[in-house]
Amino acid sequence: MTWEVETFFNDKKAIVFDTNLTIGNSNECDIVLNLKINVFIQVIIEYGFIYIIEDRITKVFFMKNLLKINNKIISFKYLKKFKQFEPDEEEISTIFLESNFEFISNKIQDNFIGKKQFLNNNINISEYDFYDAATPILGDIYFANEDVYLKENRSFFQKYLWCLKSQFFDYGVISSILQQDDVTEIMINNYQTIYLEKFGKLSLSKLKFPSEKNLMHIIEKMCNFCGRKIDITSPYCDARLMNGDRIHAIIPPLAIDGACLTIRKFPKKSFSLNCLIENDSIQKSLQHYLLKYIIEKKNILISGGTGTGKTTLLNCLASLISKNERIITIEDSAELNLDHPHVIRLESRKENIEKKGIVSIRDLLKNALRMRPDRIIIGECRGEEALDMLQAMNTGHLGSMTTIHSNTPHAALLRLETLVLFSGYDLPLKGIREQIASAINIIIQLVRNKNGKRSIHSIYELVKLSHENEFVLSRIYEDDTSIC
Repeated sequence: MTWEVETFFNDKKAIVFDTNLTIGNSNECDIVLNLKINVFIQVIIEYGFIYIIEDRITKVFFMKNLLKINNKIISFKYLKKFKQFEPDEEEISTIFLESNFEFISNKIQDNFIGKKQFLNNNINISEYDFYDAATPILGDIYFANEDVYLKENRSFFQKYLWCLKSQFFDYGVISSILQQDDVTEIMINNYQTIYLEKFGKLSLSKLKFPSEKNLMHIIEKMCNFCGRKIDITSPYCDARLMNGDRIHAIIPPLAIDGACLTIRKFPKKSFSLNCLIENDSIQKSLQHYLLKYIIEKKNILISGGTGTGKTTLLNCLASLISKNERIITIEDSAELNLDHPHVIRLESRKENIEKKGIVSIRDLLKNALRMRPDRIIIGECRGEEALDMLQAMNTGHLGSMTTIHSNTPHAALLRLETLVLFSGYDLPLKGIREQIASAINIIIQLVRNKNGKRSIHSIYELVKLSHENEFVLSRIYEDDTSIC
């Protein structure tokens, strides 16, 4: 961490290190700055910040190029990448709950509005612009009561700025955990209660929003970025952020105890079959069967509860499809990420603010049938599109796959039967079951045990429909220990 300091009054230059030493305490700096004539002037340079103490008044600047000190123009050039001091969960909550936080935020915002820079949710200003403007404002308030010579005070000051930046540019209190790869799900029950899922296990976070109003601001900000609206007339929203994270928000009056936000993190990398085997999510002995089903173009139904890894397994199996085949994926929120040269990705669309423009999974499936797919992959069957999916599987699109929420393979078929009834057609039960029996070949049941481990519990083949109109299933694999 180094600075280049240059004076214009005597044309001298020196390299100064981020050692927390005050300029004037080392011979090299004395030669450059020549400020010992006034012992009340001290300069501390550290991690992109310049702290100037003159007559016991502290002024702070961020990577400022030219400054006048003791009526002498001096150039400061930071030679390393700016290092951010990110606070931990407890510090974040402390800072956001600090009595002056909202006041300082408003003062910084007023500063940008005065400069006509703060427009359209900060899009027109950079992080550098923010730090440049916010640092002096916070410095005037913070160091009026805190000793600038203490390293811990300067460190906390920089963490305070990080929190202010996260409120302006990101999503406030939860900005840090949104960047953590080991956090897979964020569940905000109310503004004071946040649960995190890490490695399949839930834990209570130390993070807290300062108020219900602040949480509502973050929810509205997320929804606005997704082109969605949430208010008392439309008190829930299901959307996808630009990075792929899936959000669901529900607010009063539907949420009795206050606004509730659930965020499912989008994985930055796709898991291969070998990765799942290494993680003990798939038994190595099953690798042969799964490859065989893909090669033989078996229609596969992946069943499981919430968070059991259905989409992960679906993505993994789809990645095994031959590169010569044309694949069309259809999802409510695009989560599948296939490393395949011939993929068309479709995503349904919710209604807009005018309650128009909705495009359902069923609409997309009908369009997909006109796009010459070899295989169709639906992220999840949860409604009337189930009938169209069965029709597609029965009319030449072999090797198609989808997922469904269910506890057992047999229950998955019964739920699929119920979803077909949502299609609006008055179909006899026998006809529906015949469609299912001829369309679905393999059912893979996933579970998550009490330790958070996800795994394949069983694989069944749907053999036929019996004379009594019952599904006949043949067990291929079952692991009773996976639910322990």
